[in-house]
This record gives sequence, C-alpha cells and structure tokens, in this order.
Amino acid sequence: MTSYFCQSIISGSPVVTISEDQFAALKVAKEVLTAAFALEESYDLLVGNYVEMEQELLAAAAENIVRNMRGYQDAFKVRSTINRRVANLLTATRLYFDQVPQYLGRSAKDPEAVLEAFRTQTNNHHSTSFAYRFCEALRNHVQHRGLAVHIFGIGKKKFGNDNYRGIESSIQLSCEKRYLIADKAFKKQILDDMPEKIDLTQVIRTYLECIGNLHMFVRTCVADNANAARQTIHQHLSAYADTNAGKNIGLMAFSDTDPAGVPLLLEWDDVRLELISRNSTLEALSRRFVTGRIRSDQQL
Repeated sequence: MTSYFCQSIISGSPVVTISEDQFAALKVAKEVLTAAFALEESYDLLVGNYVEMEQELLAAAAENIVRNMRGYQDAFKVRSTINRRVANLLTATRLYFDQVPQYLGRSAKDPEAVLEAFRTQTNNHHSTSFAYRFCEALRNHVQHRGLAVHIFGIGKKKFGNDNYRGIESSIQLSCEKRYLIADKAFKKQILDDMPEKIDLTQVIRTYLECIGNLHMFVRTCVADNANAARQTIHQHLSAYADTNAGKNIGLMAFSDTDPAGVPLLLEWDDVRLELISRNSTLEALSRRFVTGRIRSDQQL
C-alpha cells in the first residue's frame, strides 16, 4: 500500500513517499479545518443578515429626514422591506443552529462532550432569556404562519441646547401580541410572558447577544483541534517545498486506499481566520447603537 505527495500540475513534479499514518493524519486535518470553516461561514451569514437589518432601519430613518414618508404606500414599502430583512435574519439563525452540531462534532477533539456542553449552554440561554425564547418562537411563526413586524413607527426627537438644536430620526419596530395570539401554534407560555407590544429591534439584539456568546463557546471548543490540523498541513507543505526548490502549489496527498487524494493548501483556511477576526463577540449589542448625530461643539 503506497501513499505519497505530488503536485497536481501539468509539468512534472517530485513524488515524495509518505506513510499511511501520515496520509490518514492529513485527511483528518483537512476534514477538521473544513468543518471549522463551515462553523465560521454559518456565523458570518447570521451576522451579515443582522447588519443588513440594522442598515435597513438606518436607511429608512435617513430617507425620512429628507423625504418625509407619507401615506400607506410609503409605509407598506418600508414595512415590507424590513419584514424581509427580519425573516432573513431569523432564517439564518435556524441554519446556524441546524448546522453547528454536525460541524462541531467533526471539528472538536471530544465530540460527544462538546456537543453535550453546547446543548447545556443553549438550554441555559433558553431558560434565562425571554428574548431568546421569544425570537425562537417568532422564527417558527415567520417560517410557517406570519410576519414578524406588525407595526413600525417613525420617531423624531429634538435634542441639544441653545447653542445647537437638532432633530433625531429613528425607526421603531413593534411586534404585537394580538396578532400572535391568532397563531394557535405560538407557545402560550411565551405569550403569557409577553407585553401587549414588544420592541422587536431590542429583543433581536438581545437574542443575537446570546448567539454570539454561544459561538464564542464553539470557537473555544474547536480552537486547539483546528490549530493542530492547520499545523499538520503546514508541516507537510514545508517538507515538500524543501525537496522542490520552495514550490508546493497544487500539492496533493494520495493513497491506494483513497485515489481521489487530499488537497493540501491553507489559503482557504486563512479566510476562516479572517472571519474569526472580523466577527467578534456580540456582547452588549442591546446597549449599542449607531447614530449620525454630530458633536455640538463641532458645528460650523
């Protein structure tokens, strides 16, 4: 039984024999990094949908400043667009929770223990956070029976002092109990805990805080195994480059037991590391907001 390295390129390249254990380790390393990448990609999809929802609210508020939305047509357009953004976000959270267990199981060193710990963390958020429970139920409602945004309000608030006064515009999203009661499948306990009207933006931000906390836990469970897998591939890339004048582009590992081979490269895993750096924790998201207000001491 033979295992070896060679470059998958048209011109000739050295063939370096490796052991079956080395080939098996490379195959496992590739599988670990693939699963770890999928975890970050799923989280990135979720975060991206959240950002788009917030951007839609800011865009609507900015448009109202200069155009003054009027009548049913303008209101329907805004509500429809924001409902689409909220539905996309809630769907992305479902994708995240569906995908995490399978990819976590493939990338963690002790899959059973890690999956059990993830379930415990998830249950803790569910039991301690009304926002988490509400958004889970709302997602099911949106996917099967109705919309999330029932009413939106255009807020205009004066601010400043005698030296500088301004008006701040904002969009408030409301989800109303009277509409959810009509959905017989909506959990009664959550309806009992819900006020007549709920600030949807605030509750979504708190929900995303919980998911961000869960994903930081996921990262800690995967980090050591992913780093070891990356190092395994890096070592073999370096070893081959030493025998081939520093060249290892298109390197593949082959075995008689796996003629399809294992591609050895780390550029795609660099993207995973970039996603980790870009998509940090969502801690305190419910206490942060974006504003276009400028400092009064900088007026011209």
